[in-house]
Amino acid sequence: MKIGDRVVCIKTHSQGVVVKDREYSIYAKRVCKCGDVSFDVGIENLHNMNQCPCKQIYQSDAHLVSSKLFAPLQPFKSNSISKALAKEAMKEIVEQETLEVC
Repeated sequence: MKIGDRVVCIKTHSQGVVVKDREYSIYAKRVCKCGDVSFDVGIENLHNMNQCPCKQIYQSDAHLVSSKLFAPLQPFKSNSISKALAKEAMKEIVEQETLEVC
């Protein structure tokens, strides 16, 4: 996931900072020296400090939230849905024509 991506929260933050099933945008990304990845998803940080699980402390106006709480928001693929709907519609038409002939 990268800056600018839309994501969905898959688990509510322990302090309720982000909530499961809500959508967010990634405004910034921080990778700690331990490898942990955190996102700025637009939540204001009143304390101006964030702490990584490895205990490293970062100053930030935004509340940095673990990337593990998010999944990429799947883009709407209208083409595949349109094809599926068209197939279903054709199947219904064929079934109706078959019934009318009998």
